[in-house]
Amino acid sequence: MQFAALWAETLAVVRRHADLMLPVAGMFLFLPQLLLSRQIAERPPRELFSGPDALLDMVVLPLALVAGIVGQLILYFLAINNGTGGLRLGQVVRRSVSRLLPAIAVSLVQAIAVGVGLMLFIVPGLWMMARFVAALPLVATTSADPVKAMQQSWALTNGRSLQILGMLTLLISAFLLISMVFVMLGTAFGLMGAMVPTVPTASGAGGAGWGIGRWLFELATTAAATVFGLYYACFAGRLTRSLRGSDVG
Repeated sequence: MQFAALWAETLAVVRRHADLMLPVAGMFLFLPQLLLSRQIAERPPRELFSGPDALLDMVVLPLALVAGIVGQLILYFLAINNGTGGLRLGQVVRRSVSRLLPAIAVSLVQAIAVGVGLMLFIVPGLWMMARFVAALPLVATTSADPVKAMQQSWALTNGRSLQILGMLTLLISAFLLISMVFVMLGTAFGLMGAMVPTVPTASGAGGAGWGIGRWLFELATTAAATVFGLYYACFAGRLTRSLRGSDVG
């Protein structure tokens, strides 16, 4: 199990099934995240779910969360099975939606475990992230039982956590470097946005005053995050397949 081989598999799977994966990433990752950014804008957390945008907050935030998890499940399934596994894409989507609650449970436990580990010491948190890397891919493909999926992930990653952590660190570090480039570009976009008329909003609250520059910046950064989410899900899926000892498809 080498990073170079798994990354090559990831690139091949994305290239082979781009006609399926790109629409899924656009529908379930890009659009909800852009909508979320538009809704929240620069509002501090204490202002969420209050004021004139409270109702929209209660719709947009859960919608973005649910869409993101369902999108990940679909991408995990496609990556592990090297396609739809004989199903139609609509069937894969319905299958992923039916496993939303187990996936939310796994995500919450992961977040708590990793969060507690990071608060105590950074290394335990990262170690927990590596041990549970296969949990959501397993929910997407084999076990709808969140407890069983986490137990299987723990067993599959036993003795390989440092190697897996190194792989994930490479991916995340690359994304952070790319993000820094977009932040610098965002400064230029912000200056441009200050020189053009702002785009009016329906509510006049969250996202009010966005100029053309800000829209360009948000579109670019959301697209970058979506691409990273797509490749991360596919990499984690192929990693899970490798851990299970399946033949490479």
